[in-house]
Amino acid sequence: MILCTPKQVQAEETNNKFSTMEEAVNYLSQAMVERQENVRFYLRTRVIGSTPTQEITDAIHLNALAHTEECSGQAGDTLYWSVNRLNYVYDWANGYYIFDYTIKYDTTYAQEQELTKKYNEVMAGMNFNGKSEYEKVKMIHDYLCDNINYDDFYKKNSAYHGLCEGISACEGYAMLFYRMCKDVDLSV
Repeated sequence: MILCTPKQVQAEETNNKFSTMEEAVNYLSQAMVERQENVRFYLRTRVIGSTPTQEITDAIHLNALAHTEECSGQAGDTLYWSVNRLNYVYDWANGYYIFDYTIKYDTTYAQEQELTKKYNEVMAGMNFNGKSEYEKVKMIHDYLCDNINYDDFYKKNSAYHGLCEGISACEGYAMLFYRMCKDVDLSV
């Protein structure tokens, strides 16, 4: 769920000032990968005294969550489906649009760290060298089917639950499949 409300804030000195939308998008995406719950950044505006349009505000977080062929297996669709709730407020001051995000995720930063450790162990144990795309996809598929039980109660639905606890609903399978495929250079 995304809620948006204008808010009166004052610009302050920070290293989170950007002159392009792409820089702001990359910053927000990385902050979300790191599971930061409160994110503030500034985007230089060319229109003095204006607040950002809905088009600009939507473009920032939608692009931060977007799948691209270049994004990591922890960003893109994995990140999109990991965000439980995203609220933001915005304003304009001293030549900058100011964005404050409050984000809730399905997993914590500590859980993501545990997931990454387990994930790296699993991936190191699989030999993808010299394998065709089909063979890589089949290896990933078989690993997920053989090692994760389906959560019929839909209470555990993240990649963390799937890999670290051995149980997940559809979403966890999909996020793991996405991440694993991205990391072995398969188009997902």
